[in-house]
Amino acid sequence: MKVQELISESSSYSVTGSYTNDLVISKLWLAHELEQILADQGIDSVPVAYVLGSWYGNQSTMLRKMKLPIDLIIDVEKNRQWLKQGRHIQKLMGIQGVQPMAADANRIDYRKLQDPGVVINTSTNDMSDHGWFDHIPSGTIVALQGRDQVTPGSEHIYQTLDELLELYPLEKVLYKGSRHLQDPETDYNRHMVIGIKGAEQLRELSFLGSPCTKDCSGHRAGYKWSKDRGGVSAASWSQSFNNGAELAALGK
Repeated sequence: MKVQELISESSSYSVTGSYTNDLVISKLWLAHELEQILADQGIDSVPVAYVLGSWYGNQSTMLRKMKLPIDLIIDVEKNRQWLKQGRHIQKLMGIQGVQPMAADANRIDYRKLQDPGVVINTSTNDMSDHGWFDHIPSGTIVALQGRDQVTPGSEHIYQTLDELLELYPLEKVLYKGSRHLQDPETDYNRHMVIGIKGAEQLRELSFLGSPCTKDCSGHRAGYKWSKDRGGVSAASWSQSFNNGAELAALGK
């Protein structure tokens, strides 16, 4: 099977949908800035990099094509079919040094990371906060992307770059910036931050600035409920659910 046959689907979740102009620009942007950071930090070899929510492996493909000094890239993706198809495309392209991992990013322990290590997550809008960030070892270089103007059902929306940093604080920020892009349906702003996670960078218990208890699951549930209904307030027995819904109603 040829590569072109593999990318002939039309669904937004197809390989073609993963290679829209805005997504290609976003991933090239990350690869370029990460390459510059590694050079500035005097890092000429990264033993292992994890790419979370890797989809069809587009980010690892670009990292390899740009020849970043990473010995092994681990693509973490829950959808086994996407993972398998992406790796097949990479093999047809002659791309090596990429290891697929069919797993929930919130359940991995980054056991293969060495110093210096890199963790990349360009899927922060769609990934729940059940451990993937908190489990990253201190001293790791972390590269994150998130956007505003999300689809219904998304876990998070970041109206500003500061909101991305608020949810995922880094001890030392090495790069931050935003770009105005256009996907097939709407204009939006994509935010990116690259930095180093510190030893004490566990997140405070808050959801988009609203204090919460335990794991903020009530806020998340209310936020998703409201988003699915176009951004409405709630009046349930759970105040945290109501708070989450109100954040969505306010356009957070």
